[in-house]
Amino acid sequence: MTLTQMQYFSTICECQNISMAAKMLCISQPALSATLAGMEEEIGFKLFERKSKGVYPTGKGRQLLVHVNAVLRRYRLLEREIPLIAKNQDVIRAGFRPYSGETTFFQVYKDFELRHKDVILKVNEMSNPTPYIYLEEKVFDFLVATPKIMAGAAQEKYERCLLGVEKRQIFCHRDSAPGQKGFLTLEDFAAYPFVFWEGHQSLLESINEGLAKQGRRMNVVAIVPQLTGILHFICNNLAAGFMTGDYLESIPNIREVYIQDELLPLTGGRSIPIYVYWKRDIEKYHSKKLFIDYLRTRAPADAGAEEGTF
Repeated sequence: MTLTQMQYFSTICECQNISMAAKMLCISQPALSATLAGMEEEIGFKLFERKSKGVYPTGKGRQLLVHVNAVLRRYRLLEREIPLIAKNQDVIRAGFRPYSGETTFFQVYKDFELRHKDVILKVNEMSNPTPYIYLEEKVFDFLVATPKIMAGAAQEKYERCLLGVEKRQIFCHRDSAPGQKGFLTLEDFAAYPFVFWEGHQSLLESINEGLAKQGRRMNVVAIVPQLTGILHFICNNLAAGFMTGDYLESIPNIREVYIQDELLPLTGGRSIPIYVYWKRDIEKYHSKKLFIDYLRTRAPADAGAEEGTF
């Protein structure tokens, strides 16, 4: 399968419509359909199911899409870095998941760039539930993550340095019932609507396990793929949600609410440690070693937090 075929396949999956995909790719619909037919003949199985509302990847097509998108991400990364390689500039690539120390990491980002202007620090966000594969595939040099995400054998394979402690925060509209009180009770968890990020499935399950002991279940109105979706629910007084970041304090219509100490086990505690992970072999490179040394000099002495459920 060629790179062009991969791009065509990925775009069709995204658009779920041959005509729309053809316009995005700037080719004719018959040419795209012919390419698709040739791909299916080449690989030996159907890629799409054609329905009245569009085309949808088959089960095998969805499996293939995971690998195709990984290749395309790698290729786009190469395209971005070729000019930097040509200029002989050092590049450090770091990845993080939402809720994994963004506030602290971007402070590190800013400070490191001021200290080392000859090194380029590139950052990417991802939502993969097993993000350490990006370290294995060398898409990232460094990964910002929680111990929960890097648990078990995966965690043992890498070096790590404490970045900081992420405060676990719940926000709601200031006019909502919890917003008026300033805190959440067990009843509020069950009665007041909540919105979740799709990467927080383990957190949602943990809270529901605690509520189940009381014969209750969390009132979840939506699970969304983007953090902006959570913010829209909160700002429109439709739900409460878990969010992090100092910037939230500047939004006038929302406020942070707290939970009683005895309910903290439901959410895994008040905070969780955030680490930067890397493969040991990158320390032989000057720019990477420079960043590692910088991380170690500024690392807090102690996490002071639980392993957490994020």
